[in-house]
Amino acid sequence: MSINTLYIFIQKNWGFLAILYNQSDITINIPKTDMEPDTNRPEEDYTSFDLSVPDPDACANACREEEKCMAYTYVKPGVQGENARCWLKTAIPDARPDECCISGVIRTP
Repeated sequence: MSINTLYIFIQKNWGFLAILYNQSDITINIPKTDMEPDTNRPEEDYTSFDLSVPDPDACANACREEEKCMAYTYVKPGVQGENARCWLKTAIPDARPDECCISGVIRTP
């Protein structure tokens, strides 16, 4: 009897990367985003907008959809107004601990 399946799991923050190898089949599951809870990445903003639903994934997805977006900061409802707010960034500012926000890096230069 032989082992022909290899599992590799790498966990970082809230996501994981799973590589499954079974003979000649390879499947890669990449997490939606590496969210940085309680983190603000101030500056380098090129746009911001209110979110109709308080969902940090909506902010991360907006960044993914724009090629020039490198990082984002999701600001929780009640901090900069009644609604949650999303800030998209043209660079990757330094991360700062802050309970107001959830940030993430989508692309690196």
